[in-house]
Amino acid sequence: MSAEQAIVERPPMGEAQRYRVAAAVSVGFHALLLLLIGLLAGRGPAARKALIPIELTVTERTAPTLVSGGRRTPEVVKRPENAARPRRTAPNAAAAKTENEGAKSPAPRILTSNKSREPAAERPKPQGVAADQTRRKEETGPTYGPAEAEAPLPVYPKRALDARMEGRVTLAVTVGPDGKVKSVAVLHTSGHPVLDHAAKRALEQGWVFRPGMKNGKPAPGKVEVTIEFTDGKVKRG
Repeated sequence: MSAEQAIVERPPMGEAQRYRVAAAVSVGFHALLLLLIGLLAGRGPAARKALIPIELTVTERTAPTLVSGGRRTPEVVKRPENAARPRRTAPNAAAAKTENEGAKSPAPRILTSNKSREPAAERPKPQGVAADQTRRKEETGPTYGPAEAEAPLPVYPKRALDARMEGRVTLAVTVGPDGKVKSVAVLHTSGHPVLDHAAKRALEQGWVFRPGMKNGKPAPGKVEVTIEFTDGKVKRG
């Protein structure tokens, strides 16, 4: 007998047997359902804890620092909770404009000379104290007149002695920058040409002067010399 014939010929299940099979299936289904409910009930609190929102308040900031070995460790830099954050302020437009105007270079000056130099006529001349200081620098050095270095007195003329001539003569002497006598002129005569001529000749031939100075440089000058002839003697008047 074949397998198909055996299956066909199997007798149908009875009512009692079908009830037992249905009861077993129902019990197994409910047991599986209770197992699933138990599993879900056990995992429920953990799932609910994972869904609780967490609010964090950061009051510290960390800054990385290098330590030996090349590893970075966070360094905690505390900041007060009530400290106000710095605000960025916009630059003042007026101040920025003023700084920009001050940073501008001055207008170029026009040079009209061929050597790219400012003409001497356009240079400002010193005034006031500066002008006085400039003039003093230009006029440095002593200024004084000639002084006698060698002054031999004239000889009393014999003819004047015999005639008992006496008198006083004043001469104007012009001295050069080298100290030599350039000229001699009679300013006040003694009343006797013999005495005047003797005094004039003595100055022209024998007198030597130290030259005068002007701003530290030798310069010509004039001096007055008075010679007195009296009692047979010659002296400076």
